Amino acid sequence: LQHLFVDTHQPETLHTWVAIGESVTYSVVLTVPDDGALTDAVLTLDLESGFTFTDLVWVVFGSTITSTQWSAWSITYVLSGNQVIIDLWTLSNSDINTLTTEWVTINYTVRVDTLLSNSAWHDLSVDAWLSWSDTQISATSPEVEIIEAVMQVSKSAPITNTDSSRTILYTIAINHASWTTHDAYEVLFEDDLASVWMQYV
Repeated sequence: LQHLFVDTHQPETLHTWVAIGESVTYSVVLTVPDDGALTDAVLTLDLESGFTFTDLVWVVFGSTITSTQWSAWSITYVLSGNQVIIDLWTLSNSDINTLTTEWVTINYTVRVDTLLSNSAWHDLSVDAWLSWSDTQISATSPEVEIIEAVMQVSKSAPITNTDSSRTILYTIAINHASWTTHDAYEVLFEDDLASVWMQYV
């Protein structure tokens, strides 16, 4: 059983870095023995808190693999808390050539949630458990690491003293800190007046 990192969907997050709200694609690859079967095969994805399952992208059978379910496209899943349960039914491999390995490939996507625990440099992964008959094996995905944009805010005015009823033009600048360049998503800005004697005009 292999559990592989495939890609993230934002070009500015390189390698296995991810931003809040970003999607991650993983691939689970399992081997069906030659001229054998995995009876009542079930794949369970155990998502770490901080991930939300979003899509079962595809299930692909090797050329000699069949399922008691109609086809690979008929495979469905059930969500149970942080677990995704994928019923593969009974998988059979008709190939008798021991030099050729036949695989079942399952690609899926998860989203990085907006949570306090999902702070910068926090790692996330997914455990995959494949069970059939009286056997169970597991594989953990490569970790992805959360990166967050660091924003700076400055507010200035051309004067420091003023008379009543005078209009003051403030300048507010919002930009990235010098050591971070990746995009910031769902940015909220709030400007509270510092004095009860001031009002927006």
